[in-house]
Amino acid sequence: MRQSHLLAILISLAVSTARGTDFRDLPRDVVPQLTFGGAFIVPNEAGFAAYANATRDKGGALISVGTFRALMLASYGKFSEVVLFDVDPKVVAFNELQIEALKVAENVSEFLASIERLANGDLVVRARDYVERVSKLAVSDDGSGFMKNPDAYLRLRQLALDGKIHAVNGDLAGNSTLIAIGDRLRKKGVFISVFDVSNSLYYILGHKRDQELVENFGKLPFTRDAVVNFTSEIDGNPGRHWNSWSYYSVPARVYIRAANHFSSSRAAETAFAKTLFGTSADLTEKTCPVLFGGKRGGLK
Repeated sequence: MRQSHLLAILISLAVSTARGTDFRDLPRDVVPQLTFGGAFIVPNEAGFAAYANATRDKGGALISVGTFRALMLASYGKFSEVVLFDVDPKVVAFNELQIEALKVAENVSEFLASIERLANGDLVVRARDYVERVSKLAVSDDGSGFMKNPDAYLRLRQLALDGKIHAVNGDLAGNSTLIAIGDRLRKKGVFISVFDVSNSLYYILGHKRDQELVENFGKLPFTRDAVVNFTSEIDGNPGRHWNSWSYYSVPARVYIRAANHFSSSRAAETAFAKTLFGTSADLTEKTCPVLFGGKRGGLK
């Protein structure tokens, strides 16, 4: 009787360890008026493969805004937790749909078909357009992402089955949700190695909320070699871009330090770009080759 009780405890602990961090009942941010109404469910840029080398073999936690870009990043790395974090409730609802599609679909074709099958209400049209767009964007995959690599898809699916992909509604510059996510990851012993903010900084700077973002980042449990990925129409490294977008992956410590040394009262994103790319000795091609664009492809 005593042995069976001990065995039950050990099994319970093993299951608890295998399952993902519990992000239910998170404190909720008061989401700002900019919620976009699902406008960015369907990706509007295609240079995600630029992040492949910078993300490959990264472990720990990934936090990313968006839909498709977040799953692509998750499939590049070897993450133990993935948080799909977005200010738009409709994006969050769509990401919940994607997680369910991953659970039931054994391959990419089934995954895309499941997204359309599971969609309802105002997500039906978005789902159809999403599937059409990402099918075309698959050509940008260098072969390491889940759209072309069956092993990467199975790894992504297993994360979903294990409850380790989470769709969370929150504000990067909010005072509650992101901090609570960091606290729960820290208690689990999981640290953030990649944080992808896409071009959200543009909107945060536009509303002069950059210091709130910086303070939040300073409270998160980053790994020593953590990176922040972002896209921008400010080309800090000329010639490395897809369409009008430039793609960057910089050390989190450098990103935070640069954000601390400028004021959003100046020309918002341009001021940040000049601070990040122009005044940081850490960000040079020779000492820290982390600036890249769609065709360049990431760290060597």
